[in-house]
Amino acid sequence: MEEKDEENKGEDDTETETELEEDEVKSQELDKALRPCWITFTREAETAWRRRRFLTRLER
Repeated sequence: MEEKDEENKGEDDTETETELEEDEVKSQELDKALRPCWITFTREAETAWRRRRFLTRLER
């Protein structure tokens, strides 16, 4: 029975590694898909910040 347990442990580790690799690939694909959204969001946020700063300076 101990031999079977050892074999099962090895199989579980392999499945876990495979699952981790698949999760990592999915994560990378998601990052690539969302990257343009984050770039756009960052640019819009920076533009809004510059507008607020400009308007604040005008009020002074």
